[in-house]
Amino acid sequence: MGKLRFSLRTFLLFSLIAGLSITYIVNRYSKRESKDVPQDVLNEITRQYGYFRRGDTAQAIVETASQRALNVGNEQFTRAILFLSDGDLQELRRLADIFEDPRDTIYRCNKMGFKTTVPFDQQ
Repeated sequence: MGKLRFSLRTFLLFSLIAGLSITYIVNRYSKRESKDVPQDVLNEITRQYGYFRRGDTAQAIVETASQRALNVGNEQFTRAILFLSDGDLQELRRLADIFEDPRDTIYRCNKMGFKTTVPFDQQ
């Protein structure tokens, strides 16, 4: 069996390529953007669901919910369903489908001590 021999130059080249790849992935997925959803909600989606597929799915659910004509503020409702879902995609889908009055969802959050009018990063 032959031994693999790596020179210092080869090692540094592979390290540079791996570092650039990781940097690209982190930069690509580190900040979510949406014109309909506030940045604190997007940051909370990333915190609860991660950067990749689960996070993208959660963002799509929240964006759809925020575009509906509700009798409450869209920001309040999206914060409420994110808070109540607590990282569970099925629960987020259920809450976003609005089987109940959205005011009840917001009321449940407020009763639990979460203020839906205050951004996640300020609570």
